[in-house]
Amino acid sequence: MKKIIDEKGRLFGKVSVIDIVVLIALIGLGYGVGYRNASPAIQQLLTADKTFYVTLVSEKVRQFSVDAVEIGDVFFKQHERQPLGSVADAYSAGSLDIMTKPDGTAVLAPVEGRYDLYIVIEATGSVTESGFFVNGNMLVSEGSEFTVLSNRIMLTVATVHEVSEQLPER
Repeated sequence: MKKIIDEKGRLFGKVSVIDIVVLIALIGLGYGVGYRNASPAIQQLLTADKTFYVTLVSEKVRQFSVDAVEIGDVFFKQHERQPLGSVADAYSAGSLDIMTKPDGTAVLAPVEGRYDLYIVIEATGSVTESGFFVNGNMLVSEGSEFTVLSNRIMLTVATVHEVSEQLPER
């Protein structure tokens, strides 16, 4: 019966164990270099040097919530406690909802005492072909929903209304 490794350090008497270890190390090094060169988007995420604007909307909030947001406030994504950015602009509009009239028709009508709150956050991050990234890895795109908070308010549902490289006009 043959030994797995003979007295000369060869596997089954044919291939040197040292040669196999060197071959595995070279293959690993090759994959590492290839991954690094094939992933420029990942490298770009590490340099958060672009300023862009994220407009969040929180629907049907009370006047208290509208009053609790001021320019310069810093907002965070809940649980991560890393800043999204500071408020560059904030405004509200009357909230609308679908109401059914007595004749059965549906109309879009204002909701008394409720507002749609728009918060424009000035963020610093990366802009890649894949989108806008805050804090290195958090993709911010239209339609995304977050729970955000500042030192004065928490909005349980804030939807990304718009993301742009220019401060949006009202």
